[in-house]
Formats: sequence, C-alpha cells, structure tokens
Amino acid sequence: AVAATEKETLTVLFVKNKMQEVLTKIDQDGDGTISKVEFEQILASKQATEALSEVDVDVIGLVDFADFIFADEDDTGEPRTLNLSEFMQVVLQFRGCNSATV
Repeated sequence: AVAATEKETLTVLFVKNKMQEVLTKIDQDGDGTISKVEFEQILASKQATEALSEVDVDVIGLVDFADFIFADEDDTGEPRTLNLSEFMQVVLQFRGCNSATV
C-alpha cells in the first residue's frame, strides 16, 4: 500500500509539473491563474493532454464541464479563475480511477 501511495504521489507531481510548464507558456495575462480561455488552450496542448491521460483523467469530460468549472460562483460578474493547486484538484476529480490517498 505504501508503494502504491508513493507512486500515486509521484504521478500527481509529474502531472502538476507538466501543467505548470504548459501554463507558463500560455498564461496570457501573466497572473499565474487559469481562466476558461487559458484552460481551453491547455486542453489543446498535446503535452498537457498526454500528461493528463497518463493519470487516467477524462480529458473529454473536462472539456464538457468547462462552463461549470469556470462558472461565476460569487456573482461578481467576473468569470472564475483557478490557481494551479485549484486546477489540479478539479482536474484530478476527472480521473477514471479515483485512488484514495491518506
């Protein structure tokens, strides 16, 4: 069980690093957060989709839920943005096999 947990941690770290690389390239406004437009560009990146697929993330599901993920939750009139940690939390919810780590 420990080896599986360590492997899971390394896998998630790998994907987070890949996403950081992609985000750095496409962060249009340089604020370090991900807007819906930037999210769509991430999903258009072969490097990003391959990394997400490696951890069984349903990339098609992510595309389908983009409007929901970036909905204006605070009624500010501004579209929601995510920092990298929030983005990773959302993305990992779209995994085919949600391995629990304790």
